[in-house]
Amino acid sequence: MIDDVHEDDSGADAVSAGAWGMAPGLGDGPGLSRSLLDDLARVLTGFGGSARDVERLVRSVAATSEAEAVTDILQARPPERAAWIAPADGYLNEVGSGYLLTDENAPGDDYVAVKWSLTAGGSVLRWSGGREGWLFGPLDGRELRVPLGSRVEAGEPLTDGIGDPHDLLRILGEARTVAAVSDRLAGLCTLDLEAAERVVRPLFDAVEIVEGGFGGALPGLRPGTLCTRRRFRTEHGRAISRALRDLPPSADPRLHALAGIRDDAERAKAFYGQRLSQVADDAGLSISFAAGRPVHLGCTDLAVLLDQGGAIPAGTRYDVGSFEVTSGTLRVADPCYLEERAPEIDRLLGVTLPAQVGTWRAFSFVADRDERGPRVSELRMWADGHSARFGHLPDDESHVLVDSGMAGCFDLGNSNRISPTNPQLVEAVRDRLMAAGPSRAAVVDDHGVVAETGFGDGRYRASAWRNDAGAVVAVSLYLDDWAG
Repeated sequence: MIDDVHEDDSGADAVSAGAWGMAPGLGDGPGLSRSLLDDLARVLTGFGGSARDVERLVRSVAATSEAEAVTDILQARPPERAAWIAPADGYLNEVGSGYLLTDENAPGDDYVAVKWSLTAGGSVLRWSGGREGWLFGPLDGRELRVPLGSRVEAGEPLTDGIGDPHDLLRILGEARTVAAVSDRLAGLCTLDLEAAERVVRPLFDAVEIVEGGFGGALPGLRPGTLCTRRRFRTEHGRAISRALRDLPPSADPRLHALAGIRDDAERAKAFYGQRLSQVADDAGLSISFAAGRPVHLGCTDLAVLLDQGGAIPAGTRYDVGSFEVTSGTLRVADPCYLEERAPEIDRLLGVTLPAQVGTWRAFSFVADRDERGPRVSELRMWADGHSARFGHLPDDESHVLVDSGMAGCFDLGNSNRISPTNPQLVEAVRDRLMAAGPSRAAVVDDHGVVAETGFGDGRYRASAWRNDAGAVVAVSLYLDDWAG
């Protein structure tokens, strides 16, 4: 369940960590690292903080004498010996060398383990009658804080020690976890509770996309993708906008009002706030949605997430390299289909785009989510002078037909090496991929980039973004979005 969304973009200027001195730690120990303070400043700025506000908050955090404990909070590190937290209401009893929490005070010994665990060490056990229990142990130096046989409530500490925020998030939800972590940070820094919450809240803003979306996958929200709440809402707002193109005149006026909202995130907020899902169904609209779960990220990971436009595709990111666009035209296609054909056929095979001249860079994202093994989930390309932050609705969306198990982006105009009529081209491109290693993508003769397609042959979605002059400056191929 996703709680309220917090912004991840702002026009405020970022504050450099050099604006404040380094605070000493306990004794001769170091204070907070400069890079961590810089990441914190970037995060607070990215979530709408003004330069003055961000500097004040970071200075207060930097003044702590408990640098190690504050670093653990800001980097979302689980405590070394986390307290046991009750995952549900129940009774705690000793069983063998461990402790079993169940909804009955005489649990018996017929629980069997299943594969699911908390960071702090608790494992779900399932009784043959369908009841759940949670086994903890051994204590490993912890001290119990509740009498055996006593009833406890979900979220209650069972032992001494610091609760793992990742556990608390699963058990108590975002609001209570943010309050608990903010209270701890306020006790470690010269921050009041309200200011501490402003530092902590962004660390719980991220969403991981999980299996279970419906209505078709969203191009920007594949399972395994990490994104900010705003990006999560923005992608849903875009899906709603696409569906509204087919809105009949007789549809509910509230749906017509949505079409007038320019901001994608606000459109989604209005849609969900007015509970318009059934209304949209009644109007015959088909809207794709994705399911997400909240996650706890540290400042450094969150700063990277913001730098990537609020979303990081599933899998490992690889820097594939750079290539040159000299002709001002890019062909996004299977290397089998670079040769120009009749327009009505050409559009079915790929897309040809006017592109910014100059150096372009490329990333591949490789995920390993099932028995098929690692595969490229996205190939992302952009022109120098721009960034990989694709934070607004694409200007062009199309599909690329793949018959060779490969797809990419090629400058054909001024290259003697990448030629659509070269009979050895496909073999040459395949040779590059075979030598590419784990990135499963490669630059081809400095004038293009190619990747393996996630599901082999089929149709894959491509998106492009343009500058004010109409030239394409960024392209994404979603290679785990197989369309048949």
